[in-house]
Amino acid sequence: MKMKLVALCGFMLICQTSSAGTSKVSLTASVDYSGGIAVEFNMGSVIFTAIFKPLTSCGWSISETQTPIPAQTQAIFFNRTCRPNTTDFTCSSHTYPLLVSTLRWPNILHTDVDVSFSCGTTEPIQTINIKAKYCSTSHHLQVHSSMNEVLINGTYGTTGNFACSNNGTLVYSNGLTPSLFSTTCQANAKWQGQNELQCVLVELNGKNNYTLKSSNKGDTDFSCSVSGNISALTNSNLTLQVGNEAKLPNFQIQPIDHGKEVRCLLSWQSTNTKIPSESKTLIVNYRPTEVRTNFNFTGSYLLQGNTYFLNGSQTLEIDCSFKSNPKLSNTTWFNNSEIISEYQREQNCTLIHNISSPAFINGTIQNVVGTTEIKNIAIIPVSIISKC
Repeated sequence: MKMKLVALCGFMLICQTSSAGTSKVSLTASVDYSGGIAVEFNMGSVIFTAIFKPLTSCGWSISETQTPIPAQTQAIFFNRTCRPNTTDFTCSSHTYPLLVSTLRWPNILHTDVDVSFSCGTTEPIQTINIKAKYCSTSHHLQVHSSMNEVLINGTYGTTGNFACSNNGTLVYSNGLTPSLFSTTCQANAKWQGQNELQCVLVELNGKNNYTLKSSNKGDTDFSCSVSGNISALTNSNLTLQVGNEAKLPNFQIQPIDHGKEVRCLLSWQSTNTKIPSESKTLIVNYRPTEVRTNFNFTGSYLLQGNTYFLNGSQTLEIDCSFKSNPKLSNTTWFNNSEIISEYQREQNCTLIHNISSPAFINGTIQNVVGTTEIKNIAIIPVSIISKC
């Protein structure tokens, strides 16, 4: 028959009794808490009690099932016997026809053992199996010593701090986070606050460096994942965020996205808990774009369509701005398809040029990704036209 679960000093003792057949011997196990209740005792003992008829000889035996029993334990308790009216400290006499014998295990149980009681050769042997469990953790959840970061398995009363072996975040399945990371090994072999506590690691997958095609658009390979013991996570949302905007996985990027932070976010609306992943900074490589030009002359002029009519010879100054990543590697200006200026500057694409005859000005700006053309303009000095 199965017996009740009992706890001792941070262990859970699982007791199961068995016999070879119907017996007049009754064998039970209990726990003696010298401090009164389980959470306050300083030392506990497992008490095995056998009730039997006064036969010729009855005795206790302890046998190992997995871990060897310490020699001192065997010396004290192995094959202890109990007879009527004995003064042996493991026995106590009761009124005939029943006697009671007790066996006290005075220290914390560190092993898996069978404790047996038998009387002579006529009574079947009664055996109780005792298994002790330490306070332990699983699924990346660990408890480190309060003094350092050494991993510990606890006996009753051991104190420590919860930690995550996967660099995750401590969170309960409902989204609440622990108010304190400290914990104590309890008598039921559970760390205080351990139930449904998990180490959740939110991860951002995908590269952060992209080179756009001629259309200056491209697809990413970002996605989000959660690792750790996530079986009990409920009512949470996992989103991919670019800046402060939620995006779908594999979202499309443009030059404007260069420098934005990308991360994944696991959140619970009910508790306002948010667990972010490590972020990545988007590096978007693209050819020069958003080119803007401003044409300035040293004298008066008239603009009709895309043609500037100047009042005589003048000096043209073009202010040019753009966006590109990486920076410019080359700028070239043309007049009637002939190069009038070529230079390597990273920051601007300006031009200063004297206009004394009809000119058709255009240019190109280039980086390692590609080349962008600057629009064509026509410039005609009025004095030249009047001579015609």
